Amino acid sequence: MGLVIKPGDKKLMLNIILIISVTAFFIYSYLKAEMALKDIHGAEWITFDTEGRLYFIYQGNVYRLNLNDDTLIKLIETDIEASSGDIMDIAVNSSGNIFLTDPKSREVHIYSPSGELVRKLQGHFKENAKIAVDDKTIYLADMQGNRVIALNIENGAILWIDMDYLIPDSLDVRDVIVYVSDKDKKLVRLLNKEDGQVIDNIKLGLSGYTYGSTILSLDNNEILLAQTYSRNGLLHKFSHQGKIIQTIRGPDGFSPSDLTMTPKGDIVVTDDSNFSFYYVKGNLASPFQFNQVEKLFENDRKKKLSLQRSSLFSGIVLIFCLIWLIGIFVYYKKSSGSIPVKR
Repeated sequence: MGLVIKPGDKKLMLNIILIISVTAFFIYSYLKAEMALKDIHGAEWITFDTEGRLYFIYQGNVYRLNLNDDTLIKLIETDIEASSGDIMDIAVNSSGNIFLTDPKSREVHIYSPSGELVRKLQGHFKENAKIAVDDKTIYLADMQGNRVIALNIENGAILWIDMDYLIPDSLDVRDVIVYVSDKDKKLVRLLNKEDGQVIDNIKLGLSGYTYGSTILSLDNNEILLAQTYSRNGLLHKFSHQGKIIQTIRGPDGFSPSDLTMTPKGDIVVTDDSNFSFYYVKGNLASPFQFNQVEKLFENDRKKKLSLQRSSLFSGIVLIFCLIWLIGIFVYYKKSSGSIPVKR
């Protein structure tokens, strides 16, 4: 008993091999483009100093932008190798010192206002940490450790630890209070910054905070939360009673990743996926950009657009290959049935 393949069957097999080869190539191209897109983004983490200069993380380095004259400098070229999904947060205290979290070494790097490395402190966090600072203390939201840690700014000694979080997404310090958001528990916790004692747990009716939140404490006992990394993400202003006071929207595709406040009280949001910064004005987040920042992001914008087109084209070809393969099998079944076998 042997298998006899007719010329038509051979043609069918060659077509199938061709389709599988083309499909495999475009699956590879699609996955390669999608993986590359994850590593292309603008300014993820932002903060201001007391002089109103904007600091942001881009490609693992710290840039400082003077909003008054559009002066942009690469202030710190770090040795931190952050991968996609790693959080390298930034804060600046009133003395102008700059603080960075390193997700690889689990350290806090402290730099002088001129960008010189002063020291590194053990951060005691498990993987990723959001950071806030004052002139005496470093506050860390240990996201994978499910806790908030306060460290002495000089020697890194642990001052206090607050537990019982699912994931502390972000934190902010204002006056004598540390504000911590935990989107999974749907609450904001208020802590005494001196000893970490819980002042209040504010229950919030959160929805749409799929990928996390970032928090900013405001005047008049108000809190601002952003739906981070959500397409068409919203900003919500809450009272300390947990009531939504205001909903803020951005343009189509708006995807906030971090927010901060200028010394004058203006709220600034970064959208790293769209390489954009926004001012919050009323109920809207309005984009603003500076020439030097546009030039900095230009190559990555073009690269991202090219990869998006490549990904889209590969996806369309894959759909076509699938339809082609189904069509061949349907045609073969109708015309010749199963492959004949000689007895």
